[in-house]
Amino acid sequence: MRELKETHKGDDAELSQAIIGESCLLCQTFGSPWLASPVRVRDLPVVADEWFGQFDVRDGVAIDRDKGTVAVGPYDYEVVPAGTRFALHVAAENLSEWQRGLLWLGLRALERGDVSLGGFTSRGLGWIRLDDPKVRLIEGAAAMIELLGGAKAGEQVDDVLARGWVNAFHAKLEEKGAQYA
Repeated sequence: MRELKETHKGDDAELSQAIIGESCLLCQTFGSPWLASPVRVRDLPVVADEWFGQFDVRDGVAIDRDKGTVAVGPYDYEVVPAGTRFALHVAAENLSEWQRGLLWLGLRALERGDVSLGGFTSRGLGWIRLDDPKVRLIEGAAAMIELLGGAKAGEQVDDVLARGWVNAFHAKLEEKGAQYA
Protein backbone atom coordinates (compact mmCIF):
# COMPACT_ATOMS: atom_id res chain seq x y z
CA MET A 1 0.00 0.00 0.00
CA ARG A 2 2.95 2.31 0.58
CA GLU A 3 3.72 2.22 -3.15
CA LEU A 4 0.13 3.20 -3.94
CA LYS A 5 0.35 6.18 -1.58
CA GLU A 6 3.54 7.36 -3.26
CA THR A 7 2.14 6.86 -6.77
CA HIS A 8 -1.12 8.73 -6.04
CA LYS A 9 0.25 11.38 -3.69
CA GLY A 10 -2.18 14.28 -3.29
CA ASP A 11 -5.09 12.69 -5.16
CA ASP A 12 -7.32 11.00 -2.56
CA ALA A 13 -10.00 9.87 -5.03
CA GLU A 14 -7.41 8.24 -7.26
CA LEU A 15 -5.70 6.62 -4.26
CA SER A 16 -9.04 5.25 -3.04
CA GLN A 17 -9.76 3.68 -6.43
CA ALA A 18 -6.25 2.19 -6.55
CA ILE A 19 -6.69 0.65 -3.07
CA ILE A 20 -10.04 -0.83 -4.09
CA GLY A 21 -8.46 -2.20 -7.27
CA GLU A 22 -5.70 -3.90 -5.27
CA SER A 23 -8.08 -5.30 -2.64
CA CYS A 24 -9.66 -8.75 -2.79
CA LEU A 25 -13.43 -9.13 -3.00
CA LEU A 26 -13.70 -10.07 0.68
CA CYS A 27 -11.77 -6.94 1.70
CA GLN A 28 -13.91 -4.78 -0.60
CA THR A 29 -17.02 -6.12 1.13
CA PHE A 30 -15.96 -6.73 4.75
CA GLY A 31 -13.10 -4.23 5.04
CA SER A 32 -9.37 -4.30 5.68
CA PRO A 33 -6.86 -2.05 7.44
CA TRP A 34 -6.91 0.19 4.35
CA LEU A 35 -10.55 -0.01 3.37
CA ALA A 36 -13.68 0.65 5.41
CA SER A 37 -16.41 -1.96 5.21
CA PRO A 38 -19.90 -1.14 3.97
CA VAL A 39 -21.08 -4.04 6.19
CA ARG A 40 -21.49 -3.49 9.93
CA VAL A 41 -22.02 -6.28 12.44
CA ARG A 42 -23.10 -5.20 15.90
CA ASP A 43 -21.90 -6.95 19.04
CA LEU A 44 -23.83 -10.16 19.60
CA PRO A 45 -25.58 -9.83 22.97
CA VAL A 46 -27.00 -12.89 24.68
CA VAL A 47 -30.79 -13.10 24.33
CA ALA A 48 -31.40 -12.13 27.95
CA ASP A 49 -34.87 -13.61 28.47
CA GLU A 50 -33.62 -17.05 27.33
CA TRP A 51 -30.35 -17.12 29.27
CA PHE A 52 -30.10 -17.90 32.95
CA GLY A 53 -26.60 -16.50 33.47
CA GLN A 54 -24.76 -19.78 33.34
CA PHE A 55 -21.23 -20.02 32.03
CA ASP A 56 -18.32 -22.36 32.62
CA VAL A 57 -14.81 -21.40 33.64
CA ARG A 58 -12.28 -23.68 32.00
CA ASP A 59 -8.55 -24.04 32.51
CA GLY A 60 -6.09 -23.80 29.68
CA VAL A 61 -2.39 -23.99 28.95
CA ALA A 62 -0.45 -23.35 25.74
CA ILE A 63 2.25 -25.84 24.81
CA ASP A 64 5.37 -24.83 22.88
CA ARG A 65 5.30 -27.18 19.88
CA ASP A 66 9.09 -27.31 19.53
CA LYS A 67 10.03 -27.77 23.19
CA GLY A 68 6.93 -29.61 24.38
CA THR A 69 6.85 -27.38 27.47
CA VAL A 70 4.36 -24.84 28.80
CA ALA A 71 4.57 -21.66 26.72
CA VAL A 72 1.67 -19.75 28.34
CA GLY A 73 -0.45 -20.56 31.31
CA PRO A 74 -2.13 -21.78 33.16
CA TYR A 75 -5.03 -19.45 32.39
CA ASP A 76 -8.82 -19.47 32.70
CA TYR A 77 -11.42 -18.70 30.07
CA GLU A 78 -15.21 -18.51 30.14
CA VAL A 79 -17.60 -20.30 27.80
CA VAL A 80 -21.38 -20.26 27.58
CA PRO A 81 -23.25 -23.56 27.25
CA ALA A 82 -24.05 -24.96 23.81
CA GLY A 83 -27.38 -23.67 22.58
CA THR A 84 -27.03 -20.23 24.15
CA ARG A 85 -28.79 -17.78 21.86
CA PHE A 86 -27.34 -14.46 20.74
CA ALA A 87 -28.97 -11.65 18.74
CA LEU A 88 -27.31 -10.82 15.41
CA HIS A 89 -27.85 -7.57 13.56
CA VAL A 90 -26.06 -6.85 10.28
CA ALA A 91 -26.48 -3.62 8.33
CA ALA A 92 -24.95 -2.85 4.95
CA GLU A 93 -24.97 0.34 2.91
CA ASN A 94 -24.33 0.98 -0.76
CA LEU A 95 -23.44 -2.58 -1.71
CA SER A 96 -23.06 -3.50 -5.35
CA GLU A 97 -25.04 -6.47 -6.64
CA TRP A 98 -22.04 -8.82 -6.34
CA GLN A 99 -21.38 -7.67 -2.76
CA ARG A 100 -25.01 -8.40 -1.88
CA GLY A 101 -24.47 -11.89 -3.31
CA LEU A 102 -21.33 -12.45 -1.23
CA LEU A 103 -23.09 -11.26 1.93
CA TRP A 104 -26.10 -13.47 1.15
CA LEU A 105 -23.85 -16.52 0.72
CA GLY A 106 -22.18 -15.72 4.06
CA LEU A 107 -25.54 -15.51 5.80
CA ARG A 108 -26.58 -18.82 4.24
CA ALA A 109 -23.36 -20.42 5.55
CA LEU A 110 -24.23 -19.10 9.03
CA GLU A 111 -27.73 -20.53 8.67
CA ARG A 112 -26.32 -23.98 7.78
CA GLY A 113 -23.96 -23.90 10.78
CA ASP A 114 -20.83 -23.96 8.61
CA VAL A 115 -19.09 -21.12 10.48
CA SER A 116 -17.19 -20.91 13.75
CA LEU A 117 -16.29 -17.68 15.53
CA GLY A 118 -13.93 -16.70 18.31
CA GLY A 119 -11.20 -18.58 20.06
CA PHE A 120 -10.62 -22.29 20.52
CA THR A 121 -12.60 -23.26 17.42
CA SER A 122 -10.15 -26.13 16.80
CA ARG A 123 -11.27 -27.47 20.20
CA GLY A 124 -14.93 -27.40 19.19
CA LEU A 125 -15.94 -24.03 20.59
CA GLY A 126 -17.55 -21.21 18.64
CA TRP A 127 -19.67 -23.21 16.19
CA ILE A 128 -22.75 -21.16 15.46
CA ARG A 129 -25.97 -21.45 13.51
CA LEU A 130 -28.28 -18.65 12.44
CA ASP A 131 -31.87 -19.57 13.29
CA ASP A 132 -34.75 -18.17 11.27
CA PRO A 133 -32.98 -15.15 9.77
CA LYS A 134 -35.04 -12.11 8.82
CA VAL A 135 -33.34 -10.31 5.94
CA ARG A 136 -34.87 -7.14 4.59
CA LEU A 137 -33.77 -4.94 1.70
CA ILE A 138 -34.26 -1.27 2.50
CA GLU A 139 -33.88 0.90 -0.59
CA GLY A 140 -34.75 4.53 -1.10
CA ALA A 141 -35.47 7.45 1.16
CA ALA A 142 -39.13 6.54 1.80
CA ALA A 143 -38.25 3.07 3.09
CA MET A 144 -35.46 4.52 5.25
CA ILE A 145 -37.85 7.07 6.77
CA GLU A 146 -40.33 4.26 7.52
CA LEU A 147 -37.57 2.25 9.19
CA LEU A 148 -36.37 5.20 11.26
CA GLY A 149 -39.97 5.81 12.29
CA GLY A 150 -40.19 2.29 13.70
CA ALA A 151 -42.15 0.68 10.88
CA LYS A 152 -41.25 -2.66 9.36
CA ALA A 153 -39.79 -1.36 6.13
CA GLY A 154 -38.31 -2.89 3.04
CA GLU A 155 -38.72 -6.05 1.05
CA GLN A 156 -38.25 -9.49 2.60
CA VAL A 157 -35.23 -11.15 0.96
CA ASP A 158 -35.39 -14.82 -0.02
CA ASP A 159 -33.40 -17.12 -2.30
CA VAL A 160 -35.43 -16.02 -5.33
CA LEU A 161 -34.59 -12.34 -4.84
CA ALA A 162 -30.99 -13.11 -3.90
CA ARG A 163 -30.39 -15.34 -6.93
CA GLY A 164 -29.52 -12.33 -9.10
CA TRP A 165 -27.06 -11.11 -6.47
CA VAL A 166 -25.39 -14.51 -6.25
CA ASN A 167 -25.17 -14.64 -10.05
CA ALA A 168 -23.54 -11.18 -10.01
CA PHE A 169 -21.01 -12.47 -7.46
CA HIS A 170 -20.22 -15.48 -9.67
CA ALA A 171 -19.78 -13.14 -12.63
CA LYS A 172 -17.42 -10.96 -10.56
CA LEU A 173 -15.37 -14.05 -9.69
CA GLU A 174 -15.16 -14.99 -13.35
CA GLU A 175 -14.17 -11.42 -14.20
CA LYS A 176 -11.30 -11.65 -11.71
CA GLY A 177 -10.36 -14.98 -13.35
CA ALA A 178 -6.89 -16.28 -12.56
CA GLN A 179 -6.55 -14.04 -9.50
CA TYR A 180 -9.06 -16.32 -7.71
CA ALA A 181 -8.33 -19.63 -9.45
